[in-house]
Amino acid sequence: MVARLLTTHLNSTKQKYIKMDKVVRRVQESGRFVVALETIATMPSSFLYSQIVPYLKEEYPSGFKFLFLNSSPVNNNVLQHIVETVDLCDIPYEFVMVITNQESVKQFFDSKGIKAIFGKVPAEFPIGDHTPIFNNHDKLCPYPWAGIHVEPQGYVKPCCDFHGTYLKHNGTLLNASRDTFEQMINSSDMKLIREQFKQGISPEGCKKNCLEAPKGKSTRFTHAKHKLKNIYGEINWEGDGQIKFLNGHFSNLCNLGCVICEPLASSILAVEELKNSTYSNVKQDPKYKQLQINLNTLNENSIVWRELDKHLSSIRNFEILGGEPLLNKNILRLIERLIESGHSKNCVFQITSNGTQFPDICNQLHNFKQVFFHFSIDNTGSRFEYERYLSKWEEVLENLNKFNALAKQHNHIKLHFAIAVSILNAYYLPELLEHLSQYKYETHYFGDVNKPSALSLNNLTPQAKDVLITKLTKFIDKFPKLDFVLNLVKNCNLVDGKDFCEFISNKDSLRNLNLVDTHKEICDLMGYTTFINQGETKWPLVG
Repeated sequence: MVARLLTTHLNSTKQKYIKMDKVVRRVQESGRFVVALETIATMPSSFLYSQIVPYLKEEYPSGFKFLFLNSSPVNNNVLQHIVETVDLCDIPYEFVMVITNQESVKQFFDSKGIKAIFGKVPAEFPIGDHTPIFNNHDKLCPYPWAGIHVEPQGYVKPCCDFHGTYLKHNGTLLNASRDTFEQMINSSDMKLIREQFKQGISPEGCKKNCLEAPKGKSTRFTHAKHKLKNIYGEINWEGDGQIKFLNGHFSNLCNLGCVICEPLASSILAVEELKNSTYSNVKQDPKYKQLQINLNTLNENSIVWRELDKHLSSIRNFEILGGEPLLNKNILRLIERLIESGHSKNCVFQITSNGTQFPDICNQLHNFKQVFFHFSIDNTGSRFEYERYLSKWEEVLENLNKFNALAKQHNHIKLHFAIAVSILNAYYLPELLEHLSQYKYETHYFGDVNKPSALSLNNLTPQAKDVLITKLTKFIDKFPKLDFVLNLVKNCNLVDGKDFCEFISNKDSLRNLNLVDTHKEICDLMGYTTFINQGETKWPLVG
C-alpha cells in the first residue's frame, strides 16, 4: 500500500520538488521503516543498524522501502555510513529510497545506485546528543571493541594475530583465570589501542601480522567485517568495548604433535620436550610446570567459565582454537549450554580442528545461527600423518565425510580448510587442493609458517626454489590462490639447507621416523637425503 501511495504520488507530479509529508506520515503510521539522516548523524554509531535489524527479512514484499529522509546539509560520512550499513545488512538497493531537498545528498545516493528523489520533508527530526564515529571503509579494526582472545595460560590479547606483549591494565598483566571480561575489554591497554585506531595511528601489536602484512595475506584485519558480521553493526566506535566476541585457546590439550606446532599449543609436544629433560625429577623441570599451566589455568574452576555463564546471551560470536577444541570438555559443555539455553540460535560458532574428532554434540550444531569448521589439513595420506604426528589419515577422512554430510544437510554449517604452508608441503599443494575439491566447503586459505624458521618458505635452497616455482606456476590457473605461496617462494632467502636438515633429523630421531619415506622430493631438494646418507660434511654455498 505504501509503495502504491509513493508511486501514485510521484507519477502525479512533474515538479522537481514534490510534497511528501502525507506519504511520510502514512509510512510512519504503517509501521514501515523510516529514519532521518539528521537523526543518524547525532546518535551512537550503532543506531542505524539497531533500527534496521527488526525489519530485515529473507524476502521483502513488493514495494517495501527502507525510507531515509533529509532536509538539511549532512556530512558525507553519514551518507557513506548509510550505504555501508545497508550493505552489511544485505539489503538490495531496490528496497531503499531517500527523500531529500539537498542536491548534494541526491547526487551522492544516485552515484551509489540508490534511488533519491527531491521532496518536501519535515523541517525537524528527532536529534540525539552524540558525536558518532563511523567506521567507513573499514579503517578501524573491530576486535578491540568487540571482545578478547585468550591464551592457554590465561593471558589475553585483542585477537590471535596481535604481536608482542599481552594486555595489561595499568601495568599489571591481565589473566582470564582471575579478571572479568569487563576488566579485560576496557583495560587501559585496550582503551589505548582503540584510541590509536581512532587517531589513525597503527597500534604496535597490530603491525606485523595485520596492518603491515605482505600483500594478499589473509589476516584478521582483512576479514574482520566478514567474520564478525553478526555483531559488527552493534559496535559503537566512539564508545567503550562490549564483550560480544570470544576467541582463543582455552587449553593446549591436543592428541597430535604437529611438526609445525609448538608446546604452547600442543600438550603432546610439551610432553615430548620433557623426554629430553636434564632434571632427575622431571616435575622440577620448568617445562613441566609450564605444561601444567597451559593445561589447567583455564580449567572448570576458572572464573572464565563463570564469566561466560554471566554473558551467555551477549556473546554471540565464538572462535575456539586449540590444542584440539573437540577434546576439551569445557568447550563441549559450553556448546551444550548455548543449545540448551536457546542462545545458540543467535550465535556464530567457529571451531578450528585437526579433523581427528567427531563428538556426538556435533550432530546438534545445526541449532546455531551459523557454524564454521576450519580444518587444519596441510597434506594427504602418509605425508599428512608425518606432518600431523600421531594422526591417522583414514580416521580423518571418515570424520571429514561426516562433517561434509552435515554441511550438505544444513546450509548454515560451513566447512573451511586452513592450510599451513611450509617447506614440507609446498611441493604437494596442487595434489592437496585436488583432493579437497570433493568436499562441500566454502573456501581454503593459506597461512605461512614462520616458526620453526627451519621449515619456513622464507629459507629455501636454490634447487628447492627453482623446482617449486616451476611446479606451482603450472597450477596457478587451476588454483589461483597458489599465487600467495608462489610469491613467498620467489621472495625467499637462499640457504644451504643445514637448519632444515638438522631440525628434521632431530624430529625423526625423537619419533623414530624418516622424512625420506614420505617426502622424498623435498628431501632431495633441501639436501636431507644426502645429509642422512653421508652426515654433515660439506655444506654447499649459495650461488
